[in-house]
Amino acid sequence: MQDVHGRECALAFFQSVVTFKDVIVLQRGFSMPPRQPSSRLLASRRLGRASRGDSLASFPSAELARAYLVGEDVYLGQGRWWRWERDGVPGWLAPFLEETGLLGA
Repeated sequence: MQDVHGRECALAFFQSVVTFKDVIVLQRGFSMPPRQPSSRLLASRRLGRASRGDSLASFPSAELARAYLVGEDVYLGQGRWWRWERDGVPGWLAPFLEETGLLGA
């Protein structure tokens, strides 16, 4: 009789564990809303964009005009690039490119 009771307890325990695992699986099945980047990460991205712009400003305008004319990306160092298609023309360079006739007014 104790053997039957032991099996029932073991079966009940096993079913509770399976049920608990099923609950965990169900909980993981729900999609969580995407996490927003932290303000620290956003600030570092802004700083990265600013430092890329500063790096680009360190080049002579004539070199940048030539690179823009031929569509050549500008290497900024540390594996960073200024890609005209992606990054566009910075506001401080636009007047120079307009004066030289490379950028439509």
